[in-house]
Amino acid sequence: MKSLDKVFSILELVSNMGGNSVTPNVVATELGLNGATCVRFMKYLSKQGYLEQISRQKGYVVGPASLTFADRQSRYSQIIDASEDPIRRLANLLNNHINISILYNRMRYLLYFYSCHTKKASGAKRLEFTYDVATSRLLLSACSKEERDEVIKHVGMPGKYWDDINERKTLMKALEKVRSKVCISFPEPTTGQMIVGGLIIVDGFPPAAIGFGIAGNDPTEALQLTAETVKAIEQNLEQKEIFF
Repeated sequence: MKSLDKVFSILELVSNMGGNSVTPNVVATELGLNGATCVRFMKYLSKQGYLEQISRQKGYVVGPASLTFADRQSRYSQIIDASEDPIRRLANLLNNHINISILYNRMRYLLYFYSCHTKKASGAKRLEFTYDVATSRLLLSACSKEERDEVIKHVGMPGKYWDDINERKTLMKALEKVRSKVCISFPEPTTGQMIVGGLIIVDGFPPAAIGFGIAGNDPTEALQLTAETVKAIEQNLEQKEIFF
């Protein structure tokens, strides 16, 4: 891992702690880095204002300079703004937790997450692409051919994570079927939990998708409510002024 990659990985990990502090030793363990390297980089990030050291025992939290990354006029922040209320409503109706994600550079970025159980929302997280979640299938079906090729090259065929698909031709047909629908549902390959998701497409914005799991094996109500949520988010985005 290059030094710059290590710095960004550290900053990202601390940012995803939900405001809780974390020590260099914990960061080193989580990221598989040298302890001394973590200490050095975290001290540097603290001097620059991107991290803040609470104490030697408690470690670091996100610093004020990190707020400079939160451009509320970006396409991604506009997607968050447009989806917050519809996602909260859906989560409360289904007594569930809902996320909205986008696909970028082979990674799935969870832009916004809301749980009706904790009544709390969380910010962006970068996740590895996996075929066993609804948002990944929906986003892969709607992205450009170039990005799709990069994802497939990077993660390979879905295999057991999606109907034992091990050939590109079969995968393309499955993605075409996904793309033809507003919402999808399927049993999670390992747990059997029903997974539900919906695709959001609006000119001027990258494809986005919402996803969640439900109890039981009848997704009818969840699919209907998801379709309504997708429509609400799309309408909100269509009213946004695009600055690009």
